[in-house]
Amino acid sequence: MSKIRDQEGMLFVLRRAVRFGKVVRGDVIEAFDGDFRATKASALMSDAAGRWPDTLERRGHKIALRPNPKIPPEASEEDLMKSLDYGQTEFRRIGLRVPDELGVVVVKWTRALPRQPGAFSVIVTGLIRYRPIELLYVGLRRNEQARWRRVLPITLEKMGDQWRLIAQDLDDGDAAYPVKVFVLPRILDARAADPKLPDHIIRQDYSDPCARIPIRLHPALTPDQRAAIRHELMIQHNQITVAKRSMFELLRRFSDLPARADAVWPLIYPLAEEES
Repeated sequence: MSKIRDQEGMLFVLRRAVRFGKVVRGDVIEAFDGDFRATKASALMSDAAGRWPDTLERRGHKIALRPNPKIPPEASEEDLMKSLDYGQTEFRRIGLRVPDELGVVVVKWTRALPRQPGAFSVIVTGLIRYRPIELLYVGLRRNEQARWRRVLPITLEKMGDQWRLIAQDLDDGDAAYPVKVFVLPRILDARAADPKLPDHIIRQDYSDPCARIPIRLHPALTPDQRAAIRHELMIQHNQITVAKRSMFELLRRFSDLPARADAVWPLIYPLAEEES
């Protein structure tokens, strides 16, 4: 455990120096809630400078970023963005104090949890133990009513800003218990189920094959806009590569793809101010 902690300490020194420009002993002590005393913090700073000599250098009582440094992957801008994307904004993880040094605002406009308290815990237990559970679920097909469905959880999946449960539908034996998507906030409740699995079920994993979607950009986009959208949507050779489970949602968000014929869409209509 101490070796792992020391590794975390050295990575903090690296990230702090790369992103803030310097590290002092008090930073290390603060980031790890006093787990490292002053002598240990100083030693970790020296160890970090020795491990990444092309990036860090000691200047008196601080570790600083070298001129024209080589930036390791562990402290790259990609690493920082990944941490922010996953909501990992702790000082010890990113080397910056949020919000004092780096302002980060996360805007949420949907709920992530199922409606009934405790339902998410049932789902997590089913995932951990790989056992069937029952979901009271309502989809968006026309005239659909909530009903209990017996499923075998496979994985949680975050698609954009939406959390989903990927699970095999144990009520659909005719289709060989297919993998389906259940949007978490549309799960009204969940409960434990009979743990016995169907005799001939083939357990599926969370893999999701990729699909290549040929696209063309809107002709009204300026060259700068086209370059920005190609970068944002990772367009290469006039194609977007996306996991098949996410293909419909991506096209619905960024294209004029109509809703499925059997779906209720759009879900809301914004009212004029005088109507609200």
